Amino acid sequence: MNQHRKGGSALLQMTLLLAHFLILPWAHAADKDGFWIKDAKVKLVEGIYYLDANIDFDFDAANIEAIKHGVPVTVEVQIKVLRSRNYLWGEEIAHLNQEYQVRYHALSERFLVLNFNSGQQLSFHTWEEAMTALGTLTAIPVLDKSLLTSNDKYQVRIRAILDVEALPIPLRPLAYLSPLWSMANGWYSCPLE
Repeated sequence: MNQHRKGGSALLQMTLLLAHFLILPWAHAADKDGFWIKDAKVKLVEGIYYLDANIDFDFDAANIEAIKHGVPVTVEVQIKVLRSRNYLWGEEIAHLNQEYQVRYHALSERFLVLNFNSGQQLSFHTWEEAMTALGTLTAIPVLDKSLLTSNDKYQVRIRAILDVEALPIPLRPLAYLSPLWSMANGWYSCPLE
């Protein structure tokens, strides 16, 4: 009987923790938080197009608290190359996803940013430093010029999203319902010249 109470108490604590991180802060979640592409440009170097972009990752305080309490988050930067057409929408020629995990290491009190594509992991003293590094994309290879035809026009589209599917399984159902975890920006376009 006593063991049943302990189990019930642990369940209650987990429920309260989930409510704190996912449900209670709804009122201010949509005010200003989210991801924003500030600028992006593509440059051609030795036959390869490379993307540079600056992204503003504006997490809510409740998201940051969740990360500090051991919840790793995955951010996906989606990149598409489209061929412009006179009708409907552009034809997708190529796509690339850059994935990053942000987590907090409590023992060292540092924020870690892991690039899943390259395997590189960076460590930062402050949240602001981590977000600046995460939001600065430099020389991301996008496409070989030989795959394009000279008569057509192309554009690169980029957006960033928080990958809810990468959250720990117990958090996912509530994360789908909470605007705190529905972070994404619209597509940002720049010409491929």
